[in-house]
Amino acid sequence: MPVRQLSPPRSPSMTQHDAPASSRLRDEAGQALLAYDGFENLAGRIQRGRSGFGWSGGWESAGRGRGSLPEIIDAPDDVVFGIDRSGRRLLSLQGGDNLRRSVQSPIELTSGTSLFLSLLLTRRSPAGEEDSAIQVYLEPESASPGFTRRHSVSFGVTSDGRPFVNNAGTIDVTAIPLSVGEAHLFVFQLEALQQAMKANLRVFRTGDLVDAIHPSAWTAHSTASLLSTEFTSIRISLGTQAAAQVDELRISNSWSAAINMAN
Repeated sequence: MPVRQLSPPRSPSMTQHDAPASSRLRDEAGQALLAYDGFENLAGRIQRGRSGFGWSGGWESAGRGRGSLPEIIDAPDDVVFGIDRSGRRLLSLQGGDNLRRSVQSPIELTSGTSLFLSLLLTRRSPAGEEDSAIQVYLEPESASPGFTRRHSVSFGVTSDGRPFVNNAGTIDVTAIPLSVGEAHLFVFQLEALQQAMKANLRVFRTGDLVDAIHPSAWTAHSTASLLSTEFTSIRISLGTQAAAQVDELRISNSWSAAINMAN
């Protein structure tokens, strides 16, 4: 599999940066934080699976062509939602990138429980650029691409920069677009009802006060629909003209573990 050349870490201290951070997060969140990736990939190749915890391996190409994988680059020297990113790394995505990472164990939702997926997302493509959407999927395991597509749930940003959720083909899009070049905190919730699933998305702009407890209002939300109750992987897909940066990806079973970065 072709792999893009990755830029080296900024300093020797980076070789010990990720392990303490991951261990601290795991200790603080306990069992609530199921998987984490801060993209402090010191091995240089994201498919080796040495970044974060809670995964069964590294990132793999999910595209038909099985092309090159995205770069890990230096993060800005900023503080975003309580995280000082000086000396840290992040995932840089370009047009057409399509990658997947499987969780260590299948995540099953039962009635009355929720699954949260959170990440820092920075759009780099201008709003309105054709085919510049960014989409993040929770996927069930299946040998059938059609089944996976029908039973996945996703969220992201449209080509004109507006956040959305897609629950079994029912799409809810917000009215206000996001600013290009600004880091946003996305928190996605998939809630298991008695006979269906409900998807919610909350987007925080840089400088926003992040809710300490589960919010009562969402940026976008879907009507309840039937979906798979077991998920085995996450997939990130970009349109051919899209560009984005992703950091601090978390999968958890509580709101507090999902937004711990903002505390």
